Amino acid sequence: SVFGIGGMERVVANLVQYISQDNRHYLAILRSSTEGLKLLDREIKVQFYQGLNDSEIDKGLRDYINENSINTIIAHNRHSWDVAVDMLKFRPDLRLFFIAHSNEFKRRFENPFEMVVKLQQNSSYTERIICTSEFVELKLKEILSSGKEKIIKIHNGVEIQKLNGSHSRKKIRDAVGIKDDTILIGSVTRLAVVKNIEFLLNGISHLIKTGENNFKVLIVGDGPERLNLLDQIRQLHLDNFVILEESNLSINDYYSAFDIYVNCSWFESCPMAVLEAMSHALPVIASDVGGNGEIVLNDKTGFLFPLNNKKEFVEKLKMLLYDQKLRTKFGNNGRDNIIEKFDIQNTVQEYQWLFNSCREQIVEKAREVRKELL
Repeated sequence: SVFGIGGMERVVANLVQYISQDNRHYLAILRSSTEGLKLLDREIKVQFYQGLNDSEIDKGLRDYINENSINTIIAHNRHSWDVAVDMLKFRPDLRLFFIAHSNEFKRRFENPFEMVVKLQQNSSYTERIICTSEFVELKLKEILSSGKEKIIKIHNGVEIQKLNGSHSRKKIRDAVGIKDDTILIGSVTRLAVVKNIEFLLNGISHLIKTGENNFKVLIVGDGPERLNLLDQIRQLHLDNFVILEESNLSINDYYSAFDIYVNCSWFESCPMAVLEAMSHALPVIASDVGGNGEIVLNDKTGFLFPLNNKKEFVEKLKMLLYDQKLRTKFGNNGRDNIIEKFDIQNTVQEYQWLFNSCREQIVEKAREVRKELL
């Protein structure tokens, strides 16, 4: 429905960039958000539906699908899934896949019963429901009474790059005024309520009160909570410890500048930023929610802490602040795990195998539809 900058949009960009060159890519956006388009390295055709009512959008999408001979739709959120199912009512030969990035499936106007009925209906039109974590996969299987065999899991993946040297580290630290011997705690995130940055700030405030002061926190990102977070930084007197920065340089350079990575979210499925941080050999401290435990191996690649447990969060953070060898050990273990299990090439191969394996089914489905029309 929009295309901002977040994990979901980065998955879309990766699929566009890495899926084989003989595929043609299109992107239809129902509303006006466009900042995420810079994530796309290959030119794709984009259609906007800004300012149109629902019936006009439906007609525009139907015309767009027919004019461009589109045969596959991939929906990435509940709104898009509903719209895609409506398209199949006019073009039953279309292939539909849904990628579930979250455990939030209820739309604002629905009660729980209506949600379950609609999800069950949507699944009947969908070839595969792809969950980005085992957590979300199990959640959907609990909700749906039939069609569970359509639900599968494909983790997100990241591009494995050579570790940047001291030049990138120095460039970022010089840009934000951080000395080389200062331990830098980092987070790359969308500034939204679900990311729970307020908890992080309160935890840092508590850490300072215990006497710790040889560290800084750099939060890289933008979003609707930016002004609220700036106010909280001032209220907690964290101006000398916490820097809130929009991404002005390469994200990979920011990871090179960090010593520790933190994620305090209320929920994550398969967070791209955590994957990226681990691919840069950073130890990670993350809230034990959703799919975080499928990525961060507790006491091996980092630490998991119970959601909003400030005492345990601060204890784990202190352990990493004091122990450089432990940071290095966790970081190296994490990078090895990403290379083995979360390489973007592996993820793309799984998607390509899935799309290709379903082609015979859709050809047969199209034959049946044509017979009915005749």
